[in-house]
Amino acid sequence: MRFENWMSCEVVTSDGTYTIGHVDGDAAEWDGNMEELVEGMEFGIMSEGNGFGVNNPNEYIVENGKWVNP
Repeated sequence: MRFENWMSCEVVTSDGTYTIGHVDGDAAEWDGNMEELVEGMEFGIMSEGNGFGVNNPNEYIVENGKWVNP
């Protein structure tokens, strides 16, 4: 998906290559290191149970459409 200027973006964390956060309240992932999305950047909405980790592959997990740190 492409980020539009009317959407909201909240950064959660990054592993230096990818960043995770919330776009319009949904868990998302995009290229870059702790970068907020700007108009035209690509991002992906993550599915329930997807994991992401800086030091551990499952440090963050999508639960109820949000990234959580279990």
